[in-house]
Amino acid sequence: MEQVQKYMPENLQRLRAALNSIECSSDPAEQKIKLLKNLRFYLLDDIHFKQQILDNVDYSIYQFRKKQCEEEKK
Repeated sequence: MEQVQKYMPENLQRLRAALNSIECSSDPAEQKIKLLKNLRFYLLDDIHFKQQILDNVDYSIYQFRKKQCEEEKK
């Protein structure tokens, strides 16, 4: 469950703040691109984590339905 907390709304606020900071920064474009690539990596990692959770939920649904069908056949 610790990993789930890692991806809670507080982090969305941090992401928005980071984007705003990058846009308002006077850093060279190359530095902004580097920061945006890091942000992209973080977001992609978040997507993969959530996809794993979704896959687990889908598999649990499948298992419950399969068990229910087997019990109805008896």
